[in-house]
Amino acid sequence: MADLRSRPHRLTALSVAGEPSVATVFDLSYDSLPESAGRLYRIAALHPGPQFGIPVLAAALDQPYDDVEAAVDLLAEAHLVAELDEARFGFHDLVRLHARERAEQDDEPDDRDLSARRMTEWYLDTAVSADLLVHPLRHRLGPRYPGDHDRSAFGTDAQALAWLDTERDNLIAAALDADWRGWDDLVWQFCEALWGLFLHTRRYDGWIVLHRVGIAAAQRCADQRAEAELRAQLGFAYAKLGRFADAIEENTAGLALAEASGDDRARATALSQLGRAARGNGDLVAAMGYYSAARDLRRDLGLRRGVALCGRRIGEVLLALGRPGEAAAEFRSAESIMADLGDHTQRARSLMFWPRPISASATGQRPRPRWTPAWTPCGGSGPTTTRRRYWSNSASWPSPMATLLALAGT
Repeated sequence: MADLRSRPHRLTALSVAGEPSVATVFDLSYDSLPESAGRLYRIAALHPGPQFGIPVLAAALDQPYDDVEAAVDLLAEAHLVAELDEARFGFHDLVRLHARERAEQDDEPDDRDLSARRMTEWYLDTAVSADLLVHPLRHRLGPRYPGDHDRSAFGTDAQALAWLDTERDNLIAAALDADWRGWDDLVWQFCEALWGLFLHTRRYDGWIVLHRVGIAAAQRCADQRAEAELRAQLGFAYAKLGRFADAIEENTAGLALAEASGDDRARATALSQLGRAARGNGDLVAAMGYYSAARDLRRDLGLRRGVALCGRRIGEVLLALGRPGEAAAEFRSAESIMADLGDHTQRARSLMFWPRPISASATGQRPRPRWTPAWTPCGGSGPTTTRRRYWSNSASWPSPMATLLALAGT
């Protein structure tokens, strides 16, 4: 097989003595196809990932969904594609190789590139639409975000996140294929569009590989703002893995890029991420300085959500420094802002810390919660992990926890 991979038309060399070559067998099936199915066969072989659905093929061909679905059915009946799941298909490796060779023979290079670009852009545009549902309040740089996006395929943010997770391998493959083809403007945008997916799934291996590629693409685009954003995202992943030296390196570079481009928002992001890394290294004083500087910048820019995020993190540092009264004020302020903005996730995170400083200020001892968790399923449908839950000793809840549990129900 190693010899076959090194030869331009290796299928013709793969045969059993006295029998037609594999290429000849595939040619017989291919030649029996109508033109519409034959073209789909060739174009589908350019798909960057292992599985594909009908919508991305319809985008590649710029044809209606129903027409493409009919052509896919013909390919399945000819055993040239396999139906792997409901409305998801794939090639056997040798069939894909044959389809690609036929594409090289029968289609012009510009036509192949156009179809491949359409598939890549379909993945990017759909990822952008999903990301807007998963993280609607986050600032973005990508040129696809300001426009209108069809989010009708995703009824909820959970459905949008599920699509991103299902298509994760295809999305990363599309970004890497774009890098191979030199479409640098698309590569770095994938890193931004997939932030919500990576943030929820924490699959750092793909995150790190993709961001290294994306940073190089942003450099080739001479886009300092995009590079700064991607370095901050990569630094976040490093910090979560405990690789604080790498996180500091990325965010220091990102801070320099932000200053060079005059992007105060990116400066604030880099400073905040440097605070995260300093806190991870145990340097709480430095962490406080970075978070405070980031908050000042965000306050000057009128970024209330960013101010609240820094405030919550400052509160966490104050707790670690044994200053619970000051921490409580930071958590209350952060919770109030997030409530005004309708950010239930970040509001809940602020509420989670309230009882700790209350307890510590009252006792002078190490902060600890005043309740005992006793999770019990409480109605609803679907898997237990997705049902609403409650705390059994509700009579002793502090009021912030009652609010937190109401948010959990939301």
